[in-house]
Amino acid sequence: MATVFFSKNLTCDDKNVAWEAKNGATRKHLLVINKLGVEIPADTPIKCDLCVLDENEKVYIFINPSRKEDNRILGVFLCSSYGYTVKQGEELFVASSRGGYGNSESKMGIYTAGTVLAVHSYKNRSGDIFYTLTEKGWEELPDDLFFENEIKQI
Repeated sequence: MATVFFSKNLTCDDKNVAWEAKNGATRKHLLVINKLGVEIPADTPIKCDLCVLDENEKVYIFINPSRKEDNRILGVFLCSSYGYTVKQGEELFVASSRGGYGNSESKMGIYTAGTVLAVHSYKNRSGDIFYTLTEKGWEELPDDLFFENEIKQI
């Protein structure tokens, strides 16, 4: 049973669909299925098991009751705007649905603690917003903190 943090609030409806995204009729359909039977607030630690399935044009992340001991801290990042890239850390699973205006991309992934993601803006006009997964959940990073190690003195 890993401790898992989710970047968005997740519902629990009669079909267990907690989150979904699709960028056009012919694009992949991304779904998060909540089998716990309760709503999950963003950045609240949840003890659960995660499973994935990529079948035809649908990709699923299943949130299941815990069945095994697992001391990892994992994060599920959900984005239904302009996608994101991993700047550092470990990506255990990722799926995306691309298409539409500008750089429109819905994306979902599972990450380990310490991962840093750069969430993109429309046509990259306002730059990226950086998030990291900590023991407290997904936290936004200030731009200058992330770029501090990349600044070169001349």
